[in-house]
Amino acid sequence: MGSALTAFGRLGFPSKCCFLLGFAWFLCLQYRSYGFTVDDAYISLRYAENLASGFGPVFNPGERTEGSSNFLWVVILAGARLLGANPVHAAKLLGAILVLLVPWMLLSASSRLPPKRPNIIAPWLSMLSAPLAVWSVAGLETGAYTFLLTWAISAAASDLSEDSVGRTSGCVPLLGAALMRPEGIALSGPYLAIAWWRGFQPASRFPLRRALSATAIVAGGFLALTLFRLWFYGDLVPNTYYAKVTNPTLFPMGSAGPYLLGFLTGTSTWMWVGAALIPCLVRPVGATTIVAAGMIATQLGFIGWVGADWMLGWRFIVPVLPALCLLAGSGIQLIYDRFVERRTSRAPAKKWLVIAPAMAITALASVDSFGALEKKITAYTDTIPLMETPLIDWLKREAPPRTTIAMGDCGAVPYHSRLETIDMLGLNDAFVARHSPAENARYVVRERKPDLIVISGRGSGRGSLRSLFRLDQEILNLDDFWQHYEEVEVWKSSWSYDYHLFAGEEFRHRQGFGSSEADRNAQ
Repeated sequence: MGSALTAFGRLGFPSKCCFLLGFAWFLCLQYRSYGFTVDDAYISLRYAENLASGFGPVFNPGERTEGSSNFLWVVILAGARLLGANPVHAAKLLGAILVLLVPWMLLSASSRLPPKRPNIIAPWLSMLSAPLAVWSVAGLETGAYTFLLTWAISAAASDLSEDSVGRTSGCVPLLGAALMRPEGIALSGPYLAIAWWRGFQPASRFPLRRALSATAIVAGGFLALTLFRLWFYGDLVPNTYYAKVTNPTLFPMGSAGPYLLGFLTGTSTWMWVGAALIPCLVRPVGATTIVAAGMIATQLGFIGWVGADWMLGWRFIVPVLPALCLLAGSGIQLIYDRFVERRTSRAPAKKWLVIAPAMAITALASVDSFGALEKKITAYTDTIPLMETPLIDWLKREAPPRTTIAMGDCGAVPYHSRLETIDMLGLNDAFVARHSPAENARYVVRERKPDLIVISGRGSGRGSLRSLFRLDQEILNLDDFWQHYEEVEVWKSSWSYDYHLFAGEEFRHRQGFGSSEADRNAQ
């Protein structure tokens, strides 16, 4: 933060005011978005809860399956739980606080990019980003991961510059990123590649041993996590890889092209994204530019490989949004110096005839972008709880502690009910993640025989009830299911499906469902 404060001190008074104004606006965006907690966040919270309780990082005690793709985040939340913090608020507040540091790091890093002086354009663009604000408080690791990547870029500005004497402080956030997300190790590539290149330069002041130590720290930490994963879970990669990437019949991901195009057209990014290419064309290309551009390219490659994220707000792009803002800020500053600064150098007041409208346009675009995103958040928060909350209440009231439930949305319901849960989307179930929907339907109904099954669909009764999810539909096609399970509750919503709760024979007999009210009360 010292370099960020120094850079802030070098700004003129109007620029300082604009920075603080943008910072206040970003706080407002976070505040307006705080009520949004994505359902998947509760998966990580359940892993953290079990880890803090002594069961290990597992979804169901006794089942060693890694259904979360954010190991370090789970460990951090488990630590917060042991300290007595509310895990949900701890996740949201930590993400929010870490992302609030991002504009300051961008301000510091901007002085290392052309034209080699601090400017508020990159921080301003980041503070107007509605997706960045929303995902910083959504409860997932996105905010912390974004902070780590931005920290690494900011560190590269001092570690790998021409006047550097060989510091490698960037390896610390890169290690954190590698432990936070599986693809984090790939995003450390640009930083480490430049460190090695600098180390091999004959006239460089950057010693080769620094590159070796940075690589050893990042790769060593990732190797340690991989060995732990192999020992504890019996696999080299999280189970989510099999559920999302290798088994698209369970968890279909969208196409990368339309996803990226939707990001450009659905946010104010289209107004300035082209400027991010300009610093990449200025010779010589600096280390900070290469690291930022390399991280963006790597993340885009990751999206192209695994597919588009189904969640609102372009979550897969958010981690590299600050890097994109940094490059765009440099490009816009170069354009400004070329076409505005030279023509207004004798009349500084005229500069604001260009600056003020530009800031107003980007601010209005931010308002419009957040408004559209807020509508989606409202639709999500006004519909999903209509099904999840009454289901959770029903389970707490009717289901004994040893009840087993099978369902697809394995977030808030398993977390709050604390029941053993079979994940019918496969994220937290190794068998489901690796088999076809037809095989999984037989596995769930005939082998696991859960007490309760939640079908996400529309309609009523055999033949008319239809589900969007392949596994749910295959279960509805089984005669065994209709012979042994009976629908006991339905929770409707304006979402694309309702929750249909089916209870097995033994559960109905044990809990008195189907009996008279007097018989049930007697039991």
